[in-house]
Amino acid sequence: MTPVNVLPNNWVISDVLHNPTDTSQTVTYTIVPISPTGCVAGPSKTVVITVDPTPQVVPSTMAQTICNDGITNVILSSPSTFIHGVITFNYTVSATGGVTGFATPVTGRPNYWVISDTLKNPTDTIQTVTYKIVPISPMGCTSDPIKIVSIRVNPTPRIYPVAANSTQCDSLTTSIQLKSPSVFTTGLITFKYTVTTTGLVTGYSSPEAGLPNNQVIADKLINKTDTFRIVTYRVVPVNPVPGCSDGPLQNIAVTVNPTPRLFQ
Repeated sequence: MTPVNVLPNNWVISDVLHNPTDTSQTVTYTIVPISPTGCVAGPSKTVVITVDPTPQVVPSTMAQTICNDGITNVILSSPSTFIHGVITFNYTVSATGGVTGFATPVTGRPNYWVISDTLKNPTDTIQTVTYKIVPISPMGCTSDPIKIVSIRVNPTPRIYPVAANSTQCDSLTTSIQLKSPSVFTTGLITFKYTVTTTGLVTGYSSPEAGLPNNQVIADKLINKTDTFRIVTYRVVPVNPVPGCSDGPLQNIAVTVNPTPRLFQ
């Protein structure tokens, strides 16, 4: 630093000190009183100023995509160290689409805190949960700019509307449309199903998989008995996001009446 000379009595040293590191640093002022008559200067005094760093937070990720009812995994760490006390973190959370499973605001979390919230998306589309994280200095000093972490939460796939149970004559063709409003961060919903019957009915295949949205199950069901039979399609909406669970199974029942016949 440049020497400063000829300062008057009651002078205030008011330097704005910037610490560019992550640890506390010292600035040393060596002060010498000067005689106005040219006599020998008085003994020097040393003033040491400790400059704490600006606290900062380094999230382990700035963006994450999870399944519905998935758990976030965001580690909050900081390289900032101080002479007195330790860094903590505060954060607030906001969400789109009514996502639940988080608390806000959250304060006083220690270094290496893990945000592990189980987030529930009640909708049929991708929703976003935003964490705004502030590092807090133990000395009350100004913090680094906030960091924003965005979590995208996929929905659980579902069939909607669910085709109604139906009754039909023998040897007619079903018209069961598989529909879903579910939208995901990757891929498209598909459907799979298995079929069970209460008697001898033919005309269907089971199992089936990889059926696209709006697929129509058009099976010509033939009842080979003399009483009505029930054919049940057990349909599952398949999640296209790797590692995420499929949606809830739906049973769609088709009652197939027999062809009447005459015994002599």
